[in-house]
Amino acid sequence: MTKIKRAGLTLASTMTFPILLASFGLGGAYGLYTFFAAISILFVVKLVRETKGKPLGGNVSVINKWK
Repeated sequence: MTKIKRAGLTLASTMTFPILLASFGLGGAYGLYTFFAAISILFVVKLVRETKGKPLGGNVSVINKWK
């Protein structure tokens, strides 16, 4: 992840937290963040392929399929 993307995600969570806090309370705000974290973990576990032990050339061909 690039620094710009990471900074953008940090900015997004920083800017949305006060809004979520006012709308749903502290538990609701953290619950929503937890829900999206769980969704991202499921995505990684189910859809991201393991590349351990494969040559770099094989990994590049897998990455190019996603483009």
